[in-house]
Amino acid sequence: MKSGLVIATVAVSVIGSCSDAAPTTAGERLRVAVSFFPIAEVVRRVSGDAASDEIEITTLVPPGEEAHEYDPTARQITHLEDADVVFFLGNDFQPNIEKAIASLPGTVVRSDLLENVEMLDDGDDADTHVWLDPMNMATMARTAAQVLSDAIPALAGTFANNAATYIRELAELDELFAVGLSECDSTLLLTTHRAFAYLADAYRLQYSAIAGTSPGDEPAAKSLAATVELAAQNGVTTVFFEENLPSELAATVADEIGARISALATAESLNGDQIAAGETYLSLMHRNLEALRSGLSCR
Repeated sequence: MKSGLVIATVAVSVIGSCSDAAPTTAGERLRVAVSFFPIAEVVRRVSGDAASDEIEITTLVPPGEEAHEYDPTARQITHLEDADVVFFLGNDFQPNIEKAIASLPGTVVRSDLLENVEMLDDGDDADTHVWLDPMNMATMARTAAQVLSDAIPALAGTFANNAATYIRELAELDELFAVGLSECDSTLLLTTHRAFAYLADAYRLQYSAIAGTSPGDEPAAKSLAATVELAAQNGVTTVFFEENLPSELAATVADEIGARISALATAESLNGDQIAAGETYLSLMHRNLEALRSGLSCR
């Protein structure tokens, strides 16, 4: 089981000094732009009721869109330029959006929520799906609370309380994963693309991906054969693919070793059906846990 469930305070580091942005005055709404779904989830939970009364939140990546290579439209560039605060993930996760953010005037507070997250040493083809470790989401919630408090000091206590509530829920989720994946017949998590390294690392699973980090990556024949051999040697009974993406690559490997396939959510975005059903980061992760427990034969 993972230790470190006690949540430590993390120092806030923000691109662009928060003190450069004047606090909002009475009657003004803070204009906040967020890059994509996990960041929006963090900011909305920390904002709470203030998100409708005091804060206007705009998410750049539309529902169902692939976040990595998304190119912001002219209208979205305008939203960025008009924003008081922009929350995003750096480290070249969304290069087109990062480029647009880098060109913003100095009056816009730019908060890279990766700044306080411990990154994996993952080589050149690094997985940046840090939010699939719930405790990284907790770190980002702390940072967001501080940034919003600097912008609206009168609501600092509200933001701190909202963040604390969300962090408790994330810690409970983390505990469920740690216990739920502690006794499994298989400890090798095999997925189509390299999107689950942070989840695997958090819960001490071996991890291998058939292809690289991009959804468009395809493995070479030699690499595919090596993956099939690795899966067979480790008794893999389930090959996982990313929800909302094609399953053919997973099925190819599964057919070779007599395994089945199962979907995992990367939680990068919600599709229309998920929005209508009221899905959240927490609900997606609960479904991921059930899929993992079944696919890895956990007790």
